[in-house]
Amino acid sequence: MNKAMWAGEQIYFNGVIRHSEEYDRPVFTLKVRWVGCSYIDEEISMDLVPAVRKHGWWPSHTDFNAIDMMTDEIRSEGCLLLLQNPYHLPNTVMRISCSAADICLMKSLPEHFRESYRLCKLLRHKDIMPLIDPDATHDHFPLFEACDCVTSYMLKNSLFHVLRQSKTDGLMVEPDNQSTNNAIVNISVRLLQFLDCSLLQRKLPVYFLPNREDIFRFEFSEVSDLDEANTLIAFHCARRRAFVKIMLHMLRH
Repeated sequence: MNKAMWAGEQIYFNGVIRHSEEYDRPVFTLKVRWVGCSYIDEEISMDLVPAVRKHGWWPSHTDFNAIDMMTDEIRSEGCLLLLQNPYHLPNTVMRISCSAADICLMKSLPEHFRESYRLCKLLRHKDIMPLIDPDATHDHFPLFEACDCVTSYMLKNSLFHVLRQSKTDGLMVEPDNQSTNNAIVNISVRLLQFLDCSLLQRKLPVYFLPNREDIFRFEFSEVSDLDEANTLIAFHCARRRAFVKIMLHMLRH
């Protein structure tokens, strides 16, 4: 969105800033709402996180040749170092973020790819997606919401992985006006199918650091017992798959 849109009356902030001292990083979350003809009461979530940045810095042993969508511009963006709350990992005070490279790649994509990513994010909305009860016979667990289970980060990295194959198959060409909607849905389906397969395998590599970071395993990195960590990963992947299956059904797949 441009500066004029942010300054307009269509966007408002209710003044609530969320922060948890026990969260895995020092992050402040702000949520604003976009109200208009095209986007009716759409919630936009923004995280403010302290970071250290050196342009062009990447972790050692990063294999740039193995990253199909890598460009000189993306490489010059480099990675960020985010301050890490030692609540879960006492000896870890920083973690690597590829957000700058992610943004650079996302901006370079054809419009229908960006819209497919946005469509998948909208399908998770609580007004569209039903809640899931992990155990209907007991009240030990709260009802799960899709937005909390299938994160934007998972969808974004799934899109990047799909891009690799799309580039190989020659599907990066912008569709004509009559076929744009079909192209958006088709890419959305491919994104969700890739994510579903990743959930089944319980493995989703970070696109820019495939040999270093796994998205499903990272959130349980503080669990020292491997069997316990694998059990937790399996449980959360199963509930995420349930949401992804519903999203695919909404797209008639």
